Amino acid sequence: PMNSMWCQPHANRVALLCVAVVLAVAEAAPIRFPSPDFSGDDSPSPIPPFTCKPLDPSPGPPADVDHLRFTDIKVTAALGDSITAAFAAKEALLVDGLREFRGISWASGGDKGAYTVPNFISAVNGGHALLGEGKGAEMPFDAIKIKDKIMRPHDPKHDGLNGAQSMAKVQAMPEQVDYLIEQMQADKSIDMENDWKMVNILMGANNMCIACHKSRVDGTKAYYKAQYKAALEKLRLTVPKVWVNAVLMFNISGVYDRIQETEYCRVVQGEFHECGCMMNEYAANRTAMDIAGRSFNEAIREIADEYNGMGLKEFKVQVQPALENLEVLGRNYLSKVDCFHPSYLAHGAFAIGLWNNMQTPVGSKSTSLDPETVTIKCPTNDMYIS
Repeated sequence: PMNSMWCQPHANRVALLCVAVVLAVAEAAPIRFPSPDFSGDDSPSPIPPFTCKPLDPSPGPPADVDHLRFTDIKVTAALGDSITAAFAAKEALLVDGLREFRGISWASGGDKGAYTVPNFISAVNGGHALLGEGKGAEMPFDAIKIKDKIMRPHDPKHDGLNGAQSMAKVQAMPEQVDYLIEQMQADKSIDMENDWKMVNILMGANNMCIACHKSRVDGTKAYYKAQYKAALEKLRLTVPKVWVNAVLMFNISGVYDRIQETEYCRVVQGEFHECGCMMNEYAANRTAMDIAGRSFNEAIREIADEYNGMGLKEFKVQVQPALENLEVLGRNYLSKVDCFHPSYLAHGAFAIGLWNNMQTPVGSKSTSLDPETVTIKCPTNDMYIS
Protein backbone atom coordinates (compact mmCIF):
# COMPACT_ATOMS: atom_id res chain seq x y z
CA PRO A 1 0.00 0.00 0.00
CA MET A 2 2.90 2.41 0.57
CA ASN A 3 0.72 5.12 2.04
CA SER A 4 3.71 7.29 3.00
CA MET A 5 5.91 6.07 0.22
CA TRP A 6 9.63 6.52 -0.03
CA CYS A 7 10.32 10.10 -1.12
CA GLN A 8 7.39 11.81 0.54
CA PRO A 9 7.77 11.29 4.32
CA HIS A 10 10.64 12.95 6.16
CA ALA A 11 11.57 14.66 2.90
CA ASN A 12 14.76 16.36 4.04
CA ARG A 13 16.18 13.20 5.56
CA VAL A 14 15.16 10.78 2.85
CA ALA A 15 15.42 12.73 -0.42
CA LEU A 16 19.08 11.93 -1.09
CA LEU A 17 18.57 8.29 -0.19
CA CYS A 18 15.66 8.10 -2.62
CA VAL A 19 17.71 9.55 -5.45
CA ALA A 20 20.57 7.17 -4.71
CA VAL A 21 18.27 4.15 -4.66
CA VAL A 22 16.54 5.17 -7.90
CA LEU A 23 19.84 5.61 -9.68
CA ALA A 24 21.28 2.40 -8.28
CA VAL A 25 18.30 0.34 -9.37
CA ALA A 26 18.24 1.94 -12.79
CA GLU A 27 21.86 0.87 -13.34
CA ALA A 28 21.49 -2.59 -11.76
CA ALA A 29 21.88 -5.79 -13.74
CA PRO A 30 18.72 -7.27 -15.25
CA ILE A 31 16.46 -8.72 -12.59
CA ARG A 32 17.05 -12.38 -11.70
CA PHE A 33 13.91 -14.50 -11.56
CA PRO A 34 14.45 -17.55 -9.37
CA SER A 35 12.99 -20.86 -10.42
CA PRO A 36 9.23 -20.43 -9.87
CA ASP A 37 8.84 -23.12 -7.22
CA PHE A 38 7.07 -20.75 -4.82
CA SER A 39 9.13 -21.95 -1.87
CA GLY A 40 9.99 -20.12 1.30
CA ASP A 41 13.54 -19.45 2.47
CA ASP A 42 14.72 -23.05 2.74
CA SER A 43 11.47 -24.95 2.99
CA PRO A 44 9.60 -26.94 0.32
CA SER A 45 6.82 -25.06 -1.44
CA PRO A 46 3.63 -25.08 0.64
CA ILE A 47 1.53 -24.20 -2.41
CA PRO A 48 0.11 -27.16 -4.33
CA PRO A 49 1.03 -27.76 -7.98
CA PHE A 50 -1.27 -26.53 -10.71
CA THR A 51 -2.36 -29.62 -12.61
CA CYS A 52 -5.54 -28.55 -14.42
CA LYS A 53 -5.88 -29.96 -17.92
CA PRO A 54 -6.73 -27.95 -21.05
CA LEU A 55 -10.41 -27.51 -21.81
CA ASP A 56 -12.09 -28.03 -25.14
CA PRO A 57 -12.49 -24.84 -27.17
CA SER A 58 -15.71 -22.94 -26.51
CA PRO A 59 -18.53 -24.22 -28.74
CA GLY A 60 -19.30 -20.67 -29.85
CA PRO A 61 -19.62 -17.10 -28.63
CA PRO A 62 -21.29 -16.95 -25.21
CA ALA A 63 -24.91 -15.84 -25.20
CA ASP A 64 -24.19 -13.27 -22.49
CA VAL A 65 -21.90 -12.45 -19.56
CA ASP A 66 -23.53 -15.12 -17.39
CA HIS A 67 -22.47 -17.85 -19.81
CA LEU A 68 -18.73 -17.18 -19.95
CA ARG A 69 -16.19 -19.98 -19.93
CA PHE A 70 -12.50 -19.50 -19.17
CA THR A 71 -11.82 -20.29 -22.82
CA ASP A 72 -13.87 -17.21 -23.80
CA ILE A 73 -11.56 -14.76 -22.00
CA LYS A 74 -9.11 -13.10 -24.38
CA VAL A 75 -7.94 -10.02 -22.44
CA THR A 76 -6.80 -9.57 -18.84
CA ALA A 77 -6.63 -6.28 -16.94
CA ALA A 78 -6.37 -5.10 -13.34
CA LEU A 79 -6.94 -2.10 -11.07
CA GLY A 80 -5.45 -1.52 -7.64
CA ASP A 81 -2.50 -0.38 -5.59
CA SER A 82 0.99 -1.67 -4.77
CA ILE A 83 -0.41 -5.08 -3.81
CA THR A 84 -1.62 -5.68 -7.36
CA ALA A 85 1.46 -3.93 -8.79
CA ALA A 86 3.45 -6.63 -6.90
CA PHE A 87 5.74 -4.12 -5.22
CA ALA A 88 8.67 -5.75 -3.37
CA ALA A 89 7.31 -9.23 -4.07
CA LYS A 90 10.71 -10.70 -4.95
CA GLU A 91 14.38 -10.50 -3.96
CA ALA A 92 15.80 -10.03 -0.49
CA LEU A 93 18.30 -7.28 -1.30
CA LEU A 94 17.04 -3.72 -0.89
CA VAL A 95 18.18 -2.46 -4.31
CA ASP A 96 16.76 -5.49 -6.14
CA GLY A 97 13.59 -5.47 -4.10
CA LEU A 98 12.46 -1.89 -4.64
CA ARG A 99 10.62 -2.79 -7.79
CA GLU A 100 7.15 -3.70 -8.96
CA PHE A 101 7.26 -7.31 -10.15
CA ARG A 102 4.40 -6.97 -12.59
CA GLY A 103 5.00 -10.36 -14.18
CA ILE A 104 4.10 -12.25 -11.00
CA SER A 105 1.14 -10.11 -9.92
CA TRP A 106 -1.64 -12.42 -8.77
CA ALA A 107 -4.17 -10.45 -10.83
CA SER A 108 -2.45 -9.87 -14.17
CA GLY A 109 1.05 -11.36 -14.29
CA GLY A 110 2.24 -13.30 -17.31
CA ASP A 111 5.77 -14.39 -16.41
CA LYS A 112 6.39 -18.03 -17.26
CA GLY A 113 5.60 -20.36 -14.37
CA ALA A 114 4.12 -17.68 -12.14
CA TYR A 115 1.00 -18.59 -10.19
CA THR A 116 -1.31 -15.89 -11.54
CA VAL A 117 -4.92 -15.83 -12.69
CA PRO A 118 -3.98 -15.09 -16.34
CA ASN A 119 -1.50 -17.98 -16.35
CA PHE A 120 -4.13 -20.32 -14.91
CA ILE A 121 -6.59 -19.28 -17.62
CA SER A 122 -3.92 -19.71 -20.29
CA ALA A 123 -3.10 -23.19 -18.98
CA VAL A 124 -6.68 -24.44 -19.42
CA ASN A 125 -6.99 -22.65 -22.76
CA GLY A 126 -4.34 -24.62 -24.60
CA GLY A 127 -1.48 -22.36 -23.55
CA HIS A 128 -2.84 -19.30 -25.37
CA ALA A 129 -1.56 -16.25 -23.49
CA LEU A 130 -4.06 -13.55 -22.63
CA LEU A 131 -3.64 -10.08 -24.09
CA GLY A 132 -2.70 -7.45 -21.51
CA GLU A 133 -0.52 -9.56 -19.21
CA GLY A 134 2.13 -7.80 -17.12
CA LYS A 135 5.76 -8.77 -17.68
CA GLY A 136 9.01 -8.54 -15.74
CA ALA A 137 9.79 -5.82 -13.21
CA GLU A 138 10.08 -2.05 -13.10
CA MET A 139 10.94 0.77 -10.74
CA PRO A 140 7.94 2.22 -8.84
CA PHE A 141 8.03 5.57 -10.61
CA ASP A 142 4.24 5.56 -10.23
CA ALA A 143 4.80 6.16 -6.50
CA ILE A 144 7.31 9.00 -6.72
CA LYS A 145 6.07 12.55 -6.97
CA ILE A 146 8.03 15.64 -7.93
CA LYS A 147 6.15 18.87 -7.24
CA ASP A 148 2.92 16.87 -6.86
CA LYS A 149 3.32 15.26 -10.27
CA ILE A 150 3.86 11.51 -10.60
CA MET A 151 7.10 10.75 -12.43
CA ARG A 152 5.60 8.02 -14.62
CA PRO A 153 2.02 6.94 -13.87
CA HIS A 154 2.22 3.83 -16.07
CA ASP A 155 4.77 1.82 -18.04
CA PRO A 156 2.91 -0.16 -20.73
CA LYS A 157 6.01 -2.27 -21.49
CA HIS A 158 5.81 -3.95 -18.08
CA ASP A 159 2.33 -3.06 -16.89
CA GLY A 160 0.41 -4.37 -19.88
CA LEU A 161 -3.18 -3.72 -18.84
CA ASN A 162 -2.41 -3.70 -15.12
CA GLY A 163 -3.41 -0.17 -14.18
CA ALA A 164 -2.53 -0.66 -10.50
CA GLN A 165 -0.18 1.93 -9.00
CA SER A 166 1.88 1.90 -5.85
CA MET A 167 0.49 4.37 -3.31
CA ALA A 168 -2.86 4.49 -5.11
CA LYS A 169 -6.07 5.04 -3.20
CA VAL A 170 -9.56 4.39 -4.50
CA GLN A 171 -9.69 7.90 -5.98
CA ALA A 172 -7.05 6.78 -8.51
CA MET A 173 -9.35 4.16 -10.01
CA PRO A 174 -11.01 6.41 -12.63
CA GLU A 175 -7.59 7.41 -13.99
CA GLN A 176 -6.49 3.79 -14.01
CA VAL A 177 -9.56 2.96 -16.09
CA ASP A 178 -8.56 5.75 -18.49
CA TYR A 179 -5.19 4.03 -18.88
CA LEU A 180 -6.84 0.69 -19.62
CA ILE A 181 -9.13 2.24 -22.23
CA GLU A 182 -6.27 4.08 -23.90
CA GLN A 183 -4.12 0.96 -24.10
CA MET A 184 -6.93 -1.29 -25.31
CA GLN A 185 -7.87 1.12 -28.06
CA ALA A 186 -4.23 1.42 -29.15
CA ASP A 187 -3.62 -2.34 -29.23
CA LYS A 188 -4.56 -3.62 -32.68
CA SER A 189 -4.49 -7.21 -31.44
CA ILE A 190 -7.48 -6.52 -29.18
CA ASP A 191 -10.90 -6.71 -30.79
CA MET A 192 -12.69 -4.17 -28.62
CA GLU A 193 -16.17 -5.11 -29.79
CA ASN A 194 -15.89 -8.89 -29.64
CA ASP A 195 -13.13 -9.95 -27.21
CA TRP A 196 -14.26 -10.76 -23.68
CA LYS A 197 -12.17 -8.96 -21.06
CA MET A 198 -11.59 -9.87 -17.41
CA VAL A 199 -10.74 -7.05 -14.99
CA ASN A 200 -9.49 -8.02 -11.53
CA ILE A 201 -9.76 -5.36 -8.81
CA LEU A 202 -8.33 -5.21 -5.29
CA MET A 203 -8.39 -1.63 -4.01
CA GLY A 204 -8.60 0.10 -0.66
CA ALA A 205 -5.54 -0.72 1.43
CA ASN A 206 -4.21 2.84 1.34
CA ASN A 207 -7.63 4.22 2.24
CA MET A 208 -7.64 1.87 5.22
CA CYS A 209 -4.21 3.18 6.19
CA ILE A 210 -5.63 6.70 6.76
CA ALA A 211 -8.98 5.62 8.19
CA CYS A 212 -7.96 6.38 11.78
CA HIS A 213 -7.89 10.10 10.88
CA LYS A 214 -11.49 11.23 11.22
CA SER A 215 -10.82 14.35 9.17
CA ARG A 216 -9.99 12.28 6.06
CA VAL A 217 -13.07 11.88 3.90
CA ASP A 218 -11.25 9.38 1.68
CA GLY A 219 -11.29 6.90 4.54
CA THR A 220 -15.09 6.73 4.58
CA LYS A 221 -17.46 4.25 2.97
CA ALA A 222 -19.42 6.91 1.06
CA TYR A 223 -16.29 8.30 -0.58
CA TYR A 224 -14.94 4.83 -1.36
CA LYS A 225 -18.21 3.76 -2.97
CA ALA A 226 -18.50 6.90 -5.09
CA GLN A 227 -14.99 6.58 -6.51
CA TYR A 228 -15.21 2.82 -7.09
CA LYS A 229 -18.58 3.20 -8.82
CA ALA A 230 -17.33 6.09 -10.98
CA ALA A 231 -14.49 3.94 -12.27
CA LEU A 232 -16.75 0.99 -13.05
CA GLU A 233 -19.29 3.20 -14.78
CA LYS A 234 -16.60 4.67 -17.02
CA LEU A 235 -15.48 1.12 -17.85
CA ARG A 236 -19.05 -0.04 -18.55
CA LEU A 237 -19.86 2.85 -20.85
CA THR A 238 -16.63 2.59 -22.86
CA VAL A 239 -15.49 -1.04 -23.03
CA PRO A 240 -17.78 -3.79 -24.38
CA LYS A 241 -17.85 -7.33 -22.97
CA VAL A 242 -16.35 -7.04 -19.50
CA TRP A 243 -16.33 -9.41 -16.52
CA VAL A 244 -15.19 -7.66 -13.32
CA ASN A 245 -13.88 -9.64 -10.37
CA ALA A 246 -14.42 -7.28 -7.43
CA VAL A 247 -12.15 -8.88 -4.82
CA LEU A 248 -13.02 -7.96 -1.25
CA MET A 249 -10.39 -6.42 1.04
CA PHE A 250 -8.78 -8.24 3.96
CA ASN A 251 -7.62 -6.73 7.27
CA ILE A 252 -4.10 -5.59 6.46
CA SER A 253 -3.73 -4.45 10.07
CA GLY A 254 -2.79 -8.05 10.84
CA VAL A 255 0.61 -7.40 9.28
CA TYR A 256 1.48 -5.40 12.41
CA ASP A 257 1.90 -8.50 14.55
CA ARG A 258 4.18 -10.12 11.99
CA ILE A 259 6.35 -7.01 11.84
CA GLN A 260 6.89 -7.19 15.61
CA GLU A 261 8.41 -10.67 15.28
CA THR A 262 11.83 -9.57 13.98
CA GLU A 263 14.11 -6.65 14.69
CA TYR A 264 14.77 -6.14 10.98
CA CYS A 265 11.07 -5.67 10.25
CA ARG A 266 10.59 -3.33 13.19
CA VAL A 267 13.49 -1.15 12.04
CA VAL A 268 12.43 -1.13 8.38
CA GLN A 269 8.84 -0.19 9.12
CA GLY A 270 9.99 2.33 11.70
CA GLU A 271 11.74 4.14 8.85
CA PHE A 272 9.40 3.61 5.91
CA HIS A 273 6.18 3.85 7.93
CA GLU A 274 4.17 2.62 4.95
CA CYS A 275 0.81 2.49 6.69
CA GLY A 276 0.36 5.28 9.22
CA CYS A 277 -2.68 3.96 11.08
CA MET A 278 -1.16 0.50 11.38
CA MET A 279 2.34 1.41 12.55
CA ASN A 280 1.13 3.23 15.61
CA GLU A 281 1.20 2.44 19.31
CA TYR A 282 -2.58 2.77 19.57
CA ALA A 283 -4.47 -0.46 18.89
CA ALA A 284 -7.61 1.63 18.37
CA ASN A 285 -6.13 2.94 15.13
CA ARG A 286 -5.79 -0.57 13.78
CA THR A 287 -9.35 -1.27 14.84
CA ALA A 288 -10.42 1.79 12.84
CA MET A 289 -8.67 0.32 9.80
CA ASP A 290 -10.55 -2.96 10.17
CA ILE A 291 -13.88 -1.15 10.51
CA ALA A 292 -13.12 0.85 7.36
CA GLY A 293 -12.20 -2.31 5.48
CA ARG A 294 -15.50 -3.94 6.36
CA SER A 295 -17.38 -0.83 5.23
CA PHE A 296 -15.48 -0.83 1.92
CA ASN A 297 -16.51 -4.44 1.36
CA GLU A 298 -20.12 -3.48 2.07
CA ALA A 299 -19.79 -0.77 -0.58
CA ILE A 300 -18.44 -3.26 -3.13
CA ARG A 301 -21.35 -5.61 -2.48
CA GLU A 302 -23.83 -2.77 -2.90
CA ILE A 303 -22.24 -1.69 -6.18
CA ALA A 304 -22.32 -5.25 -7.51
CA ASP A 305 -25.99 -5.60 -6.57
CA GLU A 306 -26.78 -2.34 -8.35
CA TYR A 307 -25.12 -3.40 -11.60
CA ASN A 308 -26.33 -6.98 -11.54
CA GLY A 309 -29.87 -5.76 -10.95
CA MET A 310 -29.77 -3.89 -14.26
CA GLY A 311 -29.98 -7.06 -16.37
CA LEU A 312 -26.85 -6.21 -18.36
CA LYS A 313 -25.77 -8.72 -21.01
CA GLU A 314 -22.16 -7.63 -21.51
CA PHE A 315 -21.05 -6.27 -18.13
CA LYS A 316 -20.84 -8.13 -14.84
CA VAL A 317 -19.49 -7.16 -11.41
CA GLN A 318 -18.93 -10.34 -9.44
CA VAL A 319 -18.00 -10.07 -5.77
CA GLN A 320 -15.16 -12.47 -4.99
CA PRO A 321 -14.65 -12.88 -1.22
CA ALA A 322 -11.57 -15.14 -1.36
CA LEU A 323 -9.48 -12.82 0.83
CA GLU A 324 -12.17 -11.24 2.99
CA ASN A 325 -11.39 -13.19 6.16
CA LEU A 326 -7.78 -13.95 5.33
CA GLU A 327 -5.47 -14.12 8.32
CA VAL A 328 -2.05 -12.64 7.60
CA LEU A 329 0.11 -15.69 7.08
CA GLY A 330 3.69 -16.39 8.12
CA ARG A 331 6.74 -14.33 7.28
CA ASN A 332 7.30 -16.22 4.02
CA TYR A 333 4.13 -14.60 2.75
CA LEU A 334 5.45 -11.08 3.37
CA SER A 335 8.09 -9.22 1.39
CA LYS A 336 11.66 -9.85 2.50
CA VAL A 337 12.37 -6.24 1.59
CA ASP A 338 9.83 -4.29 3.65
CA CYS A 339 8.00 -6.99 5.68
CA PHE A 340 4.74 -5.39 4.58
CA HIS A 341 3.76 -6.17 1.01
CA PRO A 342 2.77 -9.66 -0.15
CA SER A 343 5.64 -11.89 -1.26
CA TYR A 344 5.57 -13.98 -4.42
CA LEU A 345 4.26 -16.82 -2.26
CA ALA A 346 1.32 -14.65 -1.23
CA HIS A 347 0.67 -13.64 -4.84
CA GLY A 348 0.42 -17.33 -5.71
CA ALA A 349 -1.99 -17.84 -2.82
CA PHE A 350 -4.13 -14.85 -3.86
CA ALA A 351 -4.32 -16.20 -7.42
CA ILE A 352 -5.48 -19.61 -6.17
CA GLY A 353 -8.11 -17.95 -3.98
CA LEU A 354 -9.63 -16.00 -6.86
CA TRP A 355 -9.31 -18.95 -9.25
CA ASN A 356 -11.25 -21.18 -6.87
CA ASN A 357 -13.84 -18.46 -6.18
CA MET A 358 -14.52 -18.15 -9.92
CA GLN A 359 -15.46 -21.84 -9.99
CA THR A 360 -17.73 -21.69 -6.94
CA PRO A 361 -21.40 -20.64 -7.01
CA VAL A 362 -22.51 -17.48 -5.27
CA GLY A 363 -23.36 -18.30 -1.67
CA SER A 364 -20.74 -21.05 -1.44
CA LYS A 365 -17.57 -19.08 -2.16
CA SER A 366 -14.70 -19.39 0.31
CA THR A 367 -13.83 -16.22 2.23
CA SER A 368 -10.32 -17.27 3.28
CA LEU A 369 -7.61 -19.76 2.41
CA ASP A 370 -4.67 -21.63 3.84
CA PRO A 371 -2.14 -22.15 1.03
CA GLU A 372 -0.75 -25.20 2.80
CA THR A 373 -4.07 -27.07 2.76
CA VAL A 374 -5.98 -25.52 -0.16
CA THR A 375 -6.85 -27.61 -3.21
CA ILE A 376 -6.67 -25.96 -6.61
CA LYS A 377 -10.00 -26.47 -8.37
CA CYS A 378 -10.06 -27.38 -12.05
CA PRO A 379 -12.85 -26.31 -14.43
CA THR A 380 -14.86 -28.62 -16.64
CA ASN A 381 -15.98 -28.04 -20.21
CA ASP A 382 -19.58 -27.31 -19.18
CA MET A 383 -18.73 -24.89 -16.36
CA TYR A 384 -19.38 -21.17 -16.50
CA ILE A 385 -17.35 -18.58 -14.60
CA SER A 386 -19.09 -17.58 -11.39
